[in-house]
Parts: sequence; C-alpha cells; structure tokens
Amino acid sequence: PDELPRAEVLEYLKAHCPKKVIPYLEFLVNEGHETRTEFHDELAFQYLDTLRALYDAAGGYPTQRPFPEPGAEPGDIGAYRKALLHFLETSDYYKPQALLTGMKIPVQGLFEERAVVLSKIGSHDKALAIYALDLGNSAKAEEYCRAHYREDRDDCKDVYLSLLQVYLRPPPAAPNAPRRPTEPMLAPALRLLSEHYQHINI
Repeated sequence: PDELPRAEVLEYLKAHCPKKVIPYLEFLVNEGHETRTEFHDELAFQYLDTLRALYDAAGGYPTQRPFPEPGAEPGDIGAYRKALLHFLETSDYYKPQALLTGMKIPVQGLFEERAVVLSKIGSHDKALAIYALDLGNSAKAEEYCRAHYREDRDDCKDVYLSLLQVYLRPPPAAPNAPRRPTEPMLAPALRLLSEHYQHINI
C-alpha cells in the first residue's frame, strides 16, 4: 500500500467505497506513519460525521446528566467515540481550530472530545468549564489540572486558577448547549484552595 498515492486512494475510496475510508485512514495514521495534516483532519472529520449519523439514528445526543463515559455506549457509538477520543488525544497533526469551527464538534454532545481539542490550543478555561459544568465532574476537572499544570510555562501555570474562576464565576453555556449552573460552586472551590493552594497565585 505504501507504493500507492495515498491522496488518490483516499479520493477513490470516498467515491466508490466509503465504508473503507476510516479503516484506510486509520492504517495510514497508525501503521503508515502518516503525518500530513490533511489526512489527520480527514480522519477526525470521518469519525465525527459517522458519530453524527449514528446519534441521529438513535434519536440525538444524550441530554440528561450523568452522560455516559466515552466508549461506554453500546455498539458502534461506543466504538467510534473511543477511537475518536484516542485519536484526538494522541495525534499532533490535526488542526484543532478546524474541528472547533463550523460546529464539527457539537456543543450539545461529545463534551470530552471538545475539551481535548480545546486543550490543544491552550483554551484551558473552556476545557475546564466543560468538565466542571457541562459534565458536572470536578474530579475530571482537577485531573485535567494535574495533567496540564507546568509552573515554568505561562500557558499552563494558571490552570488551577482557571478552575477556581470556573467554580466561582461559572461562564454561560454556548447556544444550544445544556444549561450550566449559574451560582458559585463554593464547596469544590474551597476544596481546590485547600488541596492545591500552592499551585494558585493567591
């Protein structure tokens, strides 16, 4: 397969055998050492389009908390969410902004996926708001802080402060997204100050 022109093979599959597009792109990315952005973007788009169709057939994205863990859903939805989330976390070659514009990643579903993409562009406050408010999961929000905190990096040294601000001044939800809490979340804010005060510029 390495001897074939990859872009031409991809276009042929999209036109004549669309069910083979994702397996082919997965092969290129995972085994073919493909690093070109257009292939990584295309794989992300293919995952998202497939999930959108699956959710439409199932009646839409879940609207009631607690939302299922990505990959825990039955059937193809779980399998594709697991694959998409792993790809978004591990690939350094897709363009995050391309996934955030044009509603490629919906604001009313796929919350973890959106948070991962936001983290890639350093939008830690928005990613933390997803974990703490949309998912209602303070443990995941604080796990995110532990993973991203870097004292010597300007773009990462204030992630705990960003979470504290999310708790005390919850930002409004995006249009069409589930409603968020509007009152300060004092209990998790005080716990954060108690446990991570050394990481917060008081």
